[in-house]
Formats: sequence, structure tokens, C-alpha cells
Amino acid sequence: MANNDLPEDIIVKILIRLPVKSLVRFRCVSKRWRSILSDSQFAKSHFRLASEQKTLSHRLLVSGSSSLESLDLEKPFGIGNESSVRELTCPLQQFGESVLLLGSCNGLVFIGLENCKHLSIWNPLLGLLHNLPAPGFSTKENSNVSLYYHGFAYVSATDDYKVIVAADFGDEVEVEVEIFSMRANIWKRIEAPIESVIQGEGVLLNEALHWLDDMNVLEPVIFAFDLVKEEFRKLQLPNFMGDGKDFRRLEVVYGGRLLVSRCTSCARDTFRYIDFWVMEEYGVCQSWTKLFDYEVSRKPGYWSLIPILVMETITLTVQMTSRADILVKHDHKEGKLTFHILDRYKWHMIKYEESLLWLSDYYAVEEKVKRLKTEHKS
Repeated sequence: MANNDLPEDIIVKILIRLPVKSLVRFRCVSKRWRSILSDSQFAKSHFRLASEQKTLSHRLLVSGSSSLESLDLEKPFGIGNESSVRELTCPLQQFGESVLLLGSCNGLVFIGLENCKHLSIWNPLLGLLHNLPAPGFSTKENSNVSLYYHGFAYVSATDDYKVIVAADFGDEVEVEVEIFSMRANIWKRIEAPIESVIQGEGVLLNEALHWLDDMNVLEPVIFAFDLVKEEFRKLQLPNFMGDGKDFRRLEVVYGGRLLVSRCTSCARDTFRYIDFWVMEEYGVCQSWTKLFDYEVSRKPGYWSLIPILVMETITLTVQMTSRADILVKHDHKEGKLTFHILDRYKWHMIKYEESLLWLSDYYAVEEKVKRLKTEHKS
């Protein structure tokens, strides 16, 4: 039987089990295959199956002052492993600024430039970019607008993608927060949490984005933003009674648990220590449990260690030295360390999964989405 004579449901059942990288190449096989692989329902089904079977391709997007790299988290870094790194180009690079990585979800990455400019959704694998309308922040003459905290998430309860951004104006004006709904295609102002100091990327769990607020030493907390109710709430962190370690990073780890990392001061210890804690039962402060400790010998020229990411098989940290900033990958199974040199002082990182998903279901007019080719260089 010729390939074109195969029933479409049989072709779909075969393709849906293949790796996403193969599917991108197979879009060129025929118009029929391209139509199947461009279908939004196929993309959703493929992503759901890959998630269930734990076959998603996990990568780390690294943005420097003039570069964008995608690192394969399933391969070692460094010399002899060049295939683990792809150089990417993104349309926002044309403005000559470092691309800010503001959130990721389902293979889509929320990006922008300084001063809340050119906020966009990007699929690095497919090379698709959608520019968001500008949020309705207050504008003042000579005001210095900067992103304070931000996040990007899929809300299954409403089948919607939402973006949240908070702007800091560098003066006495309080932080302004706006949320964007892809389905409604509109920004909306929401109230910022009172007496909070939260910054950076929100992490998604249980239909909520989460940020660490550790500025209150006596009572550090996690602020969670409920994406359905569109309101903030607090989650309690464990109280370590001023033991000399500071909360550094919040993320979601395997098993769907919140994780926080705590670091000692580099000036105080011969070794740089990090301990990682997970919330075993969501929302229950008493369920915080130590996952493991991590330490690195302090060598000449060594400044500090920054926790980046914990997965079931690896831990990523950045070692800052007098000569370079180095991304360190620790393989849990083999106990090996591999390294990747970063753009000094000017890097942003975000983990993402490669997928065929796009936003076409959220717009009635296809012309609203501009297709742009992403160049991959080995």
C-alpha cells in the first residue's frame, strides 16, 4: 500500500509517538503530513502523550548580551559535546539588546526587552513569534520603567494562556501589575500584593504562579497568584531561625512539588553550600522536607555559586569566578560535572520543552500571527 493510501488515523497514531525533532523535519514530506503536523489538536495530543510518557525534550535557553543559545539538558556540556548546544536567532535581536526570558510554558517562551518593550510569545523550535499589545502602564515623562516580576502560564480550567507583568518606575510610585489573556486579547490591571518584595520569573504549579519573597528575614514567604481567581495569596516557608543561610531560588521539581534553595555566604565558609527543600504537600508549611545538600570547594578566584535548576537526573548551578561565569551541570547518576562558559554578567536562563504547540486557536485572524524562521546553527 502506498504511503498516501494509508488512512489518516493510522498516520496520526504513528506520528504522535515520534520525537518532536523528527516531526519538525517530517513537515516537509508532503502537504498531507504538513497539514497533520500543523494541526493544533495533533500538537496538543503529542505534547500530552510525551508529558505522560516522560519523553519531552528538555532544554535550557540562555540569553547573553548578543547571543541566544539552546542547551540540551539530556547531553553533557563542554568540549566534545558541541551537539548539545544550538545557536538561535530571534526577531527581537534586531533591536541590538539582550533578549529577556520572562517565562515558559508548553514549549512557548515569554520574551521581551528592557523597559517593558516588545513583549512577545515565541516558540524557539518552530520559529513562530507573536507580539503582544503594550500593557497599559502609567507613563511619565523621563520615567524609567522596568519589569519587576513576571510570568507566563497555561490555565487548563479556562483553556487560556495568561501573561502577568509588574512594572517598577524607579520612584515612589507603587508597582503596577497587569495580566494579559490570550483568549480575550486584552490587558487588565490587578492589585499588587501589599508589602511584598518579589522579583523575577513566577513558577507555575496548581494553576498558580509563585514567587519567593525573602526580604522579610523574620517571615519570608511565597506569593502565589491564582490564575483563575486572579488574586494573590501567601504560602509559608520553613523558619530556620536565622541560621546564616538565605533563600535564593524557587522552582517546581519532579513530582509537582515546590522547591526552594538556600545558600551560605561565600565569605563565611571554606565551601559554598546549598541545601534544597521541597514542599511535599502543597500549601502545608509543616511538609517542607530537605531534598539534598550541594557543596563546591572554594578555590582561588572563586566568588559565588548560584542555584539554577534541579531535575530528577541533574542539578545546574552557575559558578562565578574572577575570570568567567560558568554553567555547571552535575549528573546525579554518573556523578560527573560538565561545563559551559557564559556571557560574563549578562545572561538570562529559562528551562523549556520543545513542542509543536502554537497560539493559532486563540486568534480568529491568522494574519495576526507572524511566522519567522528560527535559524539553527550547530
